[in-house]
Amino acid sequence: NSESWAIGCLFWELLTKKSIFEPNLNQNKLERDREQLSLMEKYLGKINKEITLDCPRTFELYDDNGKIINNKKCNRVELEEELKKIRPDLLDQEIIEICIFLKECWNYDYKNRKKPEQLLKLSIF
Repeated sequence: NSESWAIGCLFWELLTKKSIFEPNLNQNKLERDREQLSLMEKYLGKINKEITLDCPRTFELYDDNGKIINNKKCNRVELEEELKKIRPDLLDQEIIEICIFLKECWNYDYKNRKKPEQLLKLSIF
C-alpha cells in the first residue's frame, strides 16, 4: 500500500517543509537506495529481517544479518523528538497524534499498513 507511505511523506513535508527520507541525490542509484533505507531506520527503527529478505534486491542492499550494506552506524532519532525540534509551536498531544498517524502510514510491513480510508479514522482527523 504505497499510497499510505506517500501520504505520510507529503504530510511530513507540509508540516515541516522538509523531506524526511530524501537521500543525497549526487550518488549512484544503489548508494541512494541504501542511504534512503538508512534514513528510514533512523526515524522508524530497524527493518525486520523477514521484510529485508522479501525484497527483490535484498543481496544488493542488505548483508546476511539483515543490515544495510555500507551503512555507517546512524543514531536513532525518535520521530516525536524530530518533529518537536522542527515545529516547537505544536502541542505535545498534537505531536503524539501526528506521529501515530505517520507511523501507521510508514509501517514497514505493507500488508499491515493502513489504507488511506483507514487512516482517516485515526484521532488526528
